[in-house]
Amino acid sequence: MKNFLYLVLVFVALLAFLASCTEAVTQEGETAGESTETVNESSMVSVPVYLTDKRVSDVERVYIDISDVEYTYEASGDASTVNISTDLTNRDLLSLSGSEMKWFEMELPEGAEFKEIEFKVDSATAVVEGEELSIKVPSGKVKIIYTGMFAEGEDLVLDFDLSRSLVKTKKGYILKPVIKAFKRCRGEMDMYTISGEVKESGEPLIGAIVALLDESESTVVRSVYTRDEGKFKIRMIKEGTYTLNVYDIGVLPEGSELTEVDSVYSTKLYVDKDKEIDIEIGEKEEEDTYDIEGKVKINGEEASEMTVALLDEEGESVIDSTKTDDEGEFKFEDVKEGTYMLNVYDISELPEGSNLTEYEASYSTMLQVNEDIDLEINIENEVASSVENATVSISFTDMPALGIDHVYVHIDSITYHYEDDKGFHHPVYDMNEDIDIMSLIGEKFSAAELPVPSGAYLNSVDVKLSNVRVVVSGTTYPVSLTKSEVNIPINIEVNGEMGVTLDFDMMQSLFQESTGYSFNPVIKGMIEDPSEHKITGKVLASLGGVTTQPAPGFVVALFSGGKLFRLTLTRSDGNFKVFNVPDGNYTLKIYQPKILSPGQDITDLPLLKSIDVVVSSADLDVGEITVSVSF
Repeated sequence: MKNFLYLVLVFVALLAFLASCTEAVTQEGETAGESTETVNESSMVSVPVYLTDKRVSDVERVYIDISDVEYTYEASGDASTVNISTDLTNRDLLSLSGSEMKWFEMELPEGAEFKEIEFKVDSATAVVEGEELSIKVPSGKVKIIYTGMFAEGEDLVLDFDLSRSLVKTKKGYILKPVIKAFKRCRGEMDMYTISGEVKESGEPLIGAIVALLDESESTVVRSVYTRDEGKFKIRMIKEGTYTLNVYDIGVLPEGSELTEVDSVYSTKLYVDKDKEIDIEIGEKEEEDTYDIEGKVKINGEEASEMTVALLDEEGESVIDSTKTDDEGEFKFEDVKEGTYMLNVYDISELPEGSNLTEYEASYSTMLQVNEDIDLEINIENEVASSVENATVSISFTDMPALGIDHVYVHIDSITYHYEDDKGFHHPVYDMNEDIDIMSLIGEKFSAAELPVPSGAYLNSVDVKLSNVRVVVSGTTYPVSLTKSEVNIPINIEVNGEMGVTLDFDMMQSLFQESTGYSFNPVIKGMIEDPSEHKITGKVLASLGGVTTQPAPGFVVALFSGGKLFRLTLTRSDGNFKVFNVPDGNYTLKIYQPKILSPGQDITDLPLLKSIDVVVSSADLDVGEITVSVSF
């Protein structure tokens, strides 16, 4: 019985698809298969050896001299080494690109275990631009270790990766042979072939890498270099779907893979017969780009420090953003052709962790970009005198924090956003005032009277704040402000006089941490409705059933349908007020105060009393509520 051994010089180890008959091994001695079958020394097998290669960069020829070829196998526990008188002299490896050359035959006893093959590279020469250059070979001896047996119809192929073997340095070329070995079924030697030529702008592209990748494009199946006239040939391809890529990179960088490199040409192929492909790579046309520039004005005045953003067509993703300069001007350069949304925001600095798409734009327009665009944007924030005005009263109240004497917050400004038949408007009311939020328990602080055209739709209100401090037991502590601007949705049509109450939920805003206090403002908007009412009352505390006195700082919570609806604290005299309560059935609960930890809510407090109340067409006074407490 005869087996055949092929020595193949190629670009990479490319025949992983030969799964049933293929076992791979490298020079480093990785074993792909082992056997304990009985050796039949009377029957021998012969192994032909083939050479093939891929092209390397600007190198036109690589001549190599090989001698002292020998292989070792083990039979019946004894190792045998056989010398082969089959030296290669002045063999041009690059002439073999995309093909194989039979090198020699080995004879192995049937059932013997093959161990290794070794040879010596005596010398190597490269031809670059017609000039012969000597290639340095630091280690002439090459040993490929393989442990495995051969059956009828199996061959051993040596895969010489010349692209990783030939290294270009400042002093010239160095050859460090990188060779892999694999077992191949001889019946699979003649499969399909892909051949063709590669041209760039009509001229043959010599030295380009043509690679065949699997259907997932994650694995290189086979690759070669283009030869003279840009021709290439990829052999031994099984039927299937592949991607054919062309890379114009020269030598593959050490340690990299082709799948990590951008190709200059790519196409899908279904291989079920020999194929010939002619590839033309033209100069890549640069995609046309355009500039978008303009000027932003507010009420006719140049607006600086406005944020201008270019978004995708759906307005879901910000492509680029900039700020207007001192003259209100902005510019986007090198914008590709397409449809975009351009928004202008009255935001000079975006809070950390936030996104522009979370904010309402002061101006928005769609742009079809196929030429340079120059815009003149005028945002009107003043209400025309001819329009009948309504008034929106802005008040602050508090949903308190426990264990805190005072919470001082500086309100910088209030911006309100409304829409009428003229478009969107975003007036800014500069408030610039300190408020003690805790003083608003059961009370309201009238902050502003905002003119709005009657019939306009009030979308939301922005509150910009700064410089938060807390006072606990007479000591003032600075507070870390995590968000300086809060958007409160309102969503109501404005007709006549109306009021909006902004309710600071201090229990969800103020936290005490190991490093101090932090403030993440949570503000809820409530529309003041004349048909809504207030609930008042007084909480008295019975201490051990002996004395009864006003209970300051106790939590009064109003629940609707089992959910928290309103919250307040009793004042120093035990009195409380709950505002903006529509007609309906509620449960009023009194809790004993204590400091809550982050993640807790009022239901974690000790519940002292629960009473059902009904609000119908009038304010409700529940009178005195006595609770029993123990400290």
